[in-house]
Amino acid sequence: MQRTSKLITLALSLGVLAIGIGWSGSVYATQEEKKVVIKAAQDYVEAFTNHDIDELMNHVKDTRAQNDAELHANYESFIKTALEQHEQLKFISVEEVSSGTYQVNFEHYSDVFQKGWVPISLPMVKENGEWKLFVDGSLVVNTKK
Repeated sequence: MQRTSKLITLALSLGVLAIGIGWSGSVYATQEEKKVVIKAAQDYVEAFTNHDIDELMNHVKDTRAQNDAELHANYESFIKTALEQHEQLKFISVEEVSSGTYQVNFEHYSDVFQKGWVPISLPMVKENGEWKLFVDGSLVVNTKK
């Protein structure tokens, strides 16, 4: 009887240990994935700051254009406007919305925004193993006071 209870205690202990190791491994994987998402968002801000159209396009999944040539033309126009209006972009944070789904929070400034810095949140999607900002034209930003 005593031997049976020792075996049950050992089995339960090993089970708890295995669950703990599995859980901590998934937490570590989530933290590592979040670091990759943060880096991708920061790289996007750097490309925006440097007015690097090709690098911007590398960090975005943009469904508004039919092909890469149209997308490139859209981003050329976007950068031209950004330069004219002295636009700036700041990375603020990344939030895990659900398991493996992230939202990136930025602040955006333009001379034409009455509010000054405006918060913007965009989802991140994983495409071909890389995290990219998802842009579909549905984001509406209130820039008025």
